[in-house]
Amino acid sequence: MNESRIQNLLNTFKGISLLFIVALLFSSCVTAKRYNAQISTPNSPENLRADVDYIHKRIEKLHPELYWYISKEELEHKFDSLKASIDTPMTSNEFYFRISPVIASVRQGHTRAFPVLPRKIRQERKALRKMDDPPLARYQYELFDNKLYVVKVPEGDSCIRVGSEILSANGHSTSEIFDQFRNTYTSDGYNTTLYPLMNAKQFPSFVNVLSNQSDSVRLTYVFNSHTIDTLLARQPKKDVSPKDTLKTKKTKEELKLEQQKAKVERKKRRLQGYNYITKTYSKNLSFMEPDSSIAVMKINDFSRGRMRQFYKESFARIDSMQSRALVIDLRGNPGGKLADIAKLYSYLVDTSFVFIDGMEITSRYSFILGHYWSAIPVLVKALNFTLGLPFYAGQLALIRKVDGKYYHFLSSARERKPMPNAFKGKVYVLIDGGSFSASSIISTNLMGSQRATFVGEETGGAFNGCVAGIMPVFVMPHSKIPVKFGLGVIRPYYKSPVDGRGIMPQVEIKPTLQDRINGKDPELEWVIDDVRQHTRE
Repeated sequence: MNESRIQNLLNTFKGISLLFIVALLFSSCVTAKRYNAQISTPNSPENLRADVDYIHKRIEKLHPELYWYISKEELEHKFDSLKASIDTPMTSNEFYFRISPVIASVRQGHTRAFPVLPRKIRQERKALRKMDDPPLARYQYELFDNKLYVVKVPEGDSCIRVGSEILSANGHSTSEIFDQFRNTYTSDGYNTTLYPLMNAKQFPSFVNVLSNQSDSVRLTYVFNSHTIDTLLARQPKKDVSPKDTLKTKKTKEELKLEQQKAKVERKKRRLQGYNYITKTYSKNLSFMEPDSSIAVMKINDFSRGRMRQFYKESFARIDSMQSRALVIDLRGNPGGKLADIAKLYSYLVDTSFVFIDGMEITSRYSFILGHYWSAIPVLVKALNFTLGLPFYAGQLALIRKVDGKYYHFLSSARERKPMPNAFKGKVYVLIDGGSFSASSIISTNLMGSQRATFVGEETGGAFNGCVAGIMPVFVMPHSKIPVKFGLGVIRPYYKSPVDGRGIMPQVEIKPTLQDRINGKDPELEWVIDDVRQHTRE
């Protein structure tokens, strides 16, 4: 069974689980009120210590490379010290700020605890569907010289300008906010380029946690040397089609044309993978230069879209355009499916290849234990086990014990052939600290095979792999703090003697604030100049 079929089955099970979870959440407002009271009421030290034991046991049992970047003795000491220091009651999020640094100390980006937020009752959720995005979520931010700036605003938004420096939100200075969350998560190994990008990306969420709400925020910022204090509030969605009794009735031809456009858009969203939150497509292909000699494939994630069809059509277009260079833009790409990156890689090489090693797991039954111990409701677990027996049987058949360790041998761990129309021209890959997980795995293999030139900054994901794969969520029984970590070690075919660092670009370019204000893309501009120079030669 290949990765794609595995992913489809997992998505089915997740869908079933989601339906049950939604049904439970919508059952009554009593559940939400009880949950909100539980996370806001201080937990006793005994219960909090029990939560520490709960997650410690599960990480030790199921995490396959827990001591990759930290010794067993050091991690045990951190857990013991945390338990010994808990001597007063704490709310759930107060406890989160104590336990998350311990979990993050393993230095593996997929292993992370998350804060909790109040749940909305049914009437509140219904009202929110009529509202626009939370105010801070409307903007994009970046850190330059440890200062937070707005680098992108929605079309037609005049509240805040690009280039504005954010000083504080709801009375919390940006430096105070980032300091408080700095040790609650980690990159892979000893990399540091992920943190500025993650801080900027998570800024709205950080403020939400500290303020316990996201509908309004008091923001202080500087623009053109003027300090401005403003209140941003969530706004009702604009009625894009207001009722108009005098409006001319559309003809059949106009209605048919609208239906055809809607059909084309739906097809495009399925093919390229539309993200309804960011309102962007996962996979994009464009061409530059008058002769289309440079193809640019911007991949925002490896999770959405019909990847086989997209890559098939895209590389057919690249071939028909006779493009000499291909730019694969993985900046800010957090990762996704292993099958997706393996398929893309097969269009970039001209010889047979092995993409990854066998995926190391803690035991033959770790996937089943991870599912059983996870936060999925009991009824859903029973249903998933019943419907998923063929899936689990298929997975067990792929597990082998080698030299005392268990490995899950996916199709990417076996030799594969390149695609017949694989691209033969020059390949460039744009990377930064936000290139993580799957985007780092494919970058490692492209770097190791010397197939591409890398431009940008060191990736946030490690060169030598990560612990990911199936990633259950475990919820601590008393504080309700969720913790997520992977059950399999994914190591790319190529390795680096320098462990704990990301893929290093051959051409290091770090964008500036002025680049963002001017709408410039210095990494892509360098590639275009390099292609032109080689063309002249």
